[in-house]
Amino acid sequence: MYRVSQNLQAPQPHGDDETRAGERNTGETIDEIDEYWKARPIGYFMDYNGNPRSFSSLSYMEYYSLFQLIKFTITHNNNPMFFPEVCNRADSPRMTAVLRSHANPHITRIQTLRPSNGDIFYLRLILLNKPINSFLDARTVNGVEYSSFQEAAVELGVFTNADEGILTLREAITSLRTPREIRSLFVDLLVNDSVEQPYQAWLEIAPDISYDFYYNNHLSGDIAVNLTLQELSVLLAAHGRELQDFGLPSADIQDVIPLLEIERWSIQDPLYANWVDSIGNGFGPNIDLGILPTTTSYRELISFVFPLKSFPIPTNVLHETFWLLPINKSTPTMITF
Repeated sequence: MYRVSQNLQAPQPHGDDETRAGERNTGETIDEIDEYWKARPIGYFMDYNGNPRSFSSLSYMEYYSLFQLIKFTITHNNNPMFFPEVCNRADSPRMTAVLRSHANPHITRIQTLRPSNGDIFYLRLILLNKPINSFLDARTVNGVEYSSFQEAAVELGVFTNADEGILTLREAITSLRTPREIRSLFVDLLVNDSVEQPYQAWLEIAPDISYDFYYNNHLSGDIAVNLTLQELSVLLAAHGRELQDFGLPSADIQDVIPLLEIERWSIQDPLYANWVDSIGNGFGPNIDLGILPTTTSYRELISFVFPLKSFPIPTNVLHETFWLLPINKSTPTMITF
């Protein structure tokens, strides 16, 4: 079924193998595009101008524009216009690629997609512009493997000019719109398919749309970026979308909480802020509780981990974690929020 169709039903990458599965009549799951790559004939053919070309140099569009697929029979082997496909699976019907007549040109198209369709939108652009042999090959440009089709498409140069979405965002920034207004505008442009390169747009505008968070959190860039992504995530959720739909990084809330704590204490108690930072970076003290006697009390444990003269106990300490925090001999009690 999929072999004789000249329209590519847009594949949706899934999981690690980035495949979209179809169903044969037997009910067996297959990967349509991967099967096409593996079955394509090997070697060379003469194009309409008499120039030799390799099958591996053909893009998906070129292949179906130049060749028609018919059921393979042994009698086709002696015809110079017939090229048998690679028989890559025992249960896959072998086909023959027949060079189309120059007098009857064939137009091939791939299903239209939008940027909001996610990374598959960029896979389509790569299929239109580059001969590739696998999903990994599609993400590789000039020997460099990229983590997404969006990054690969940008590096491949399929976007020659800034799209209207980026130009709109630039205009909003230069007109001194507030960061919150620009964040809302960014989301509106994303969900309406007006930004062809969301990740590149994010890299460009991130400092401007996160400046209020940056200013309000003691000039911490990490906190500002994470809080900005968190708000973008909430705004997108109202439209039933996620950051990942546009290839944007996720907000790391686990990083934000200790960073906020460090920033809050950096003014009130720099020594405690440094201690929190050391715990978060894995440089704080570690104890294997399994080797301690069962009679060991938390107070003894605290005294062992934090000597009595380390520093005074901080205020506003969660009672669930009091035994992990510094304590001194004059103030042994805990103070909660």
